[in-house]
Amino acid sequence: MTYKEYQYPMPEEKQVRVITDTDAANEGDDQFAIVHTLLSSKFDNVAMIAAHFGTRNENTMQESYDELIRIFGKMGFDPEGVVVHGARHA
Repeated sequence: MTYKEYQYPMPEEKQVRVITDTDAANEGDDQFAIVHTLLSSKFDNVAMIAAHFGTRNENTMQESYDELIRIFGKMGFDPEGVVVHGARHA
């Protein structure tokens, strides 16, 4: 997935394939990094993997997944095939 709504898009041969592993629901800095990654024409976003954070409960990976889905929704991007669940256990 590459954002292409720029007047001068990045040539394909200069793009970098990126897989982002993120604990998106843990701290507020992840949302900024995710949006920056998604809006960069330099990156071909192959996957966004929801990661666990801490040990406060067993659902932290699902919380990160839900946050990724929320971000994609607010940006009007289709998460299908890009946002994936991470490991079942921390």
